[in-house]
Formats: sequence, C-alpha cells, structure tokens
Amino acid sequence: MRRMTSLGLGVRCIQLRCSCSRSLQSSQVSALDLHYPGAICPDEPNTGSAIIPGMLRAFLISLVLLACPVHAESFDEEAMIKHVESVDLEALMEDAEQGDIEAQFALGFMYAFGKRVQEDYTEAVQWFRKAAEQGHALSQLALGDAYYEGKGVPEDDAEASRWLRKAAEQGLPEAQSYLNSMYAKGYGFEDYAEAVRWHLKAAEQGGARAHFKLGDMYAYGRGIFPDDDTEAIRWYLKAAEQGGAEAHFRLGGIYELGMGIPEDVTEAIRWYRKAAEQGHVRAQFNLGYMYAEGERIAEDDTEAIRWYRKAAEQGFSPAQFRLGEMYAFGAGTPEDDTEAVRWYRKAAEQGFSPAQYNLGTMYAQGEGVVKDSIQAYVWFNIAAAQRFGPAAAAQKGKERVANGMTSAQIAEAQKLSREYWEAYGPRHRSK
Repeated sequence: MRRMTSLGLGVRCIQLRCSCSRSLQSSQVSALDLHYPGAICPDEPNTGSAIIPGMLRAFLISLVLLACPVHAESFDEEAMIKHVESVDLEALMEDAEQGDIEAQFALGFMYAFGKRVQEDYTEAVQWFRKAAEQGHALSQLALGDAYYEGKGVPEDDAEASRWLRKAAEQGLPEAQSYLNSMYAKGYGFEDYAEAVRWHLKAAEQGGARAHFKLGDMYAYGRGIFPDDDTEAIRWYLKAAEQGGAEAHFRLGGIYELGMGIPEDVTEAIRWYRKAAEQGHVRAQFNLGYMYAEGERIAEDDTEAIRWYRKAAEQGFSPAQFRLGEMYAFGAGTPEDDTEAVRWYRKAAEQGFSPAQYNLGTMYAQGEGVVKDSIQAYVWFNIAAAQRFGPAAAAQKGKERVANGMTSAQIAEAQKLSREYWEAYGPRHRSK
C-alpha cells in the first residue's frame, strides 16, 4: 500500500497557514477562467508543492502563550462576593476607616467590581493601597495589577513590580506567577538574576501548569531564558509527574526528535500514549501517524486507525484527513470510498486543503460519490486558492475537469467556489 510523503515537516512546531490574501471580489482571473470573472485564484506562479495525498504532520510542540497575567485568585471569590453582598456596608466602611486590612481589601474589591457601590477603580486602588501598606498580600497583588494594567492609576511597570514583589515575598503563588508573566515579556525588572529567581520560585511553588510554563520557556528560549533542552526536559518531567497531558505530549516530541537527549522512539511513544489516553488530540494524531508510516516502529495500520479515529472524532482535521486516506486505500480496514469521502469532507469543511484536494479528486473520479465535475472543480478551486500544500496539484485538477465542462457549468462552479470559500476557507481550520 501507499506510504505518503509528509508535507512541511517542521522541527518544533507545525502551524497550518494560509498565505492567500486575495479578495474574493478581485477582478484578476486565472488563465483558465478568462471568460468567467471573479475566479478565486489569480494567474500567478504557484509556489505550493504538488501533493502526493499524504499528510502535513501536525507534529509537535504548539506554542503556549505566557502573556496573560494571573490575577488575585488565592481566595474564594464566590464566598467574597456573597460576603460583600450581605455585610453591613456602613460597619464595613467604619472598620476600613479604622485600619482593618480585611475590611479595606473588601472595600477595594467592592469598588473594583461594582458590588453594592458604583464601580470606581480609582477608589478601589485607594483602599487596596491602605491594606497593601500594612502588608496585606492580596491587596499588594491587586495594587500591582492596577499599576501593570493602568487601572485607577497611571500604568507603571516599576511600581507594579514593586508591589507584586512584596506579595510574592510573602509566598503568594499568584503574585509569583504574575511576576513570572511580566518578566517573560521583559517588563518590570532590571536584574536578570532576580528575574530568573522569581521564575524559578513561582515554578517551584506552583503546580503542573507552572512547571510546564517554565519547560516551555527553556524549550523555546523565551523571555530571559536561554534555549536549554536539558532544563526544558527537567521542568516538563515535573509537570508530567503530576499528570499533565500537554507535558506528556512535549516529552514525546523531545524523545522523538532527540532534543537534548538521544532519540528514543520507545520513550516517545510511551509519553505520547500517556497524553493520548487523556484525550490529547495531537498526541493521538502523532501515534496514528507513527504507526501508519512505520516511522522507526513496526507498521501497524490497525493501531494507526484507532488513534486517528480518536483524534478525528474530536474534530481534528488532519486526523480526519488521514482516516479518510486509510479508508480510501484499505489500510487496516476494508477499502471504503464512501467512508473515505465522509472523513475527507469533515476535514475539507474545516478548511484543510489536502482534504479539499482529495475530495475534489473523489468527485472527479466518481469514487465514493456520484461523479460531479462542478463539485470537483469547486473543491479543487478552494484548495488551490489556499496557496500552499496541494495548491499546484489542485490547480491542475481544476484545469483537467474544466476541459470537459461547459461555460455555464464553469460559471456555476465559480459561484459555488465563492460560497464554499466563505463557508470552508482557511479560517475554519481546526487548531
């Protein structure tokens, strides 16, 4: 049976991108469509590689954004809301005026979120500051957040850092994580050694998510951290020990690629499987791919289909595409063109261009569907319009089917192409 050539294999991260920025209303038309204005694909040299119906590997490590700060959450927010909604407001204000730090924090909370008082962040900051100056860690965190976001005070990274550091020094994990996020973006610090210290402190006190973040920072050389695969592995392992599926997935990729350690496909599969069994869709896909292609392991199409199906049923378009291929070629399952079309269509309708190309081929050849030149033209056309992957092959497919079509049929296909592009264009691709 086939063993498909992989498209666009990356080292650390594969992202499915559409490089087509053409307006669908463009007056430019392809050479094929000179008499049918509004064609999706202008007549320009296509740099996309011709597709052998194989799969663009959704292999490896997707970037995890570290940019979002953590806000004050080390208390029961629901309980706080219930408390401020039921407390004697006059008595609370009196306590706050007399210096009760819990009352001051509660008043700050009420003004910040408009609970029983008019929302007023400037007033909230005044009460947070009174409590913060008395050493109240949550108020210090809230005040640091206010300076960082410019809420009720002018934006000031240095002041944000100062107040967050005070809270962090009291062991408040949220403040340590907030500093972590600021330092990751290069805000609010002057001393690299101190910045590293807070990153490590936050990670040591944090759970799997904090460990995972630090692993990512070392893996990708983000912010103040150097690219260090050995340190990345150490922190991913800490996260993985706590059952984190994403950390399991990362470790699978590290062992498969030999990043900082010798390649070890057995270990790669072990970690991928741990992630896959928790429902991690890319780990499921990677297992399916490795078994289908016999990539340094014994080829096993039955196992490939099992893992592809799990990912496909979660809506992951690359897995839907590969599952369609397995049915089309009778790999690990009886050949079934109807089922192949079903899975190709699911992926195609998410904007996955290899599936759009294959679906066009099925319509052109009448395999698994009634032969339909208009549908073949449409799917080829929108695959070609994406300008990467199978674009060149799709353009040729469109030209072939157009040779047997009437002017009226091509006009209808162009009309449908615009509609399908809106419904199934690249912005619909699964993540």
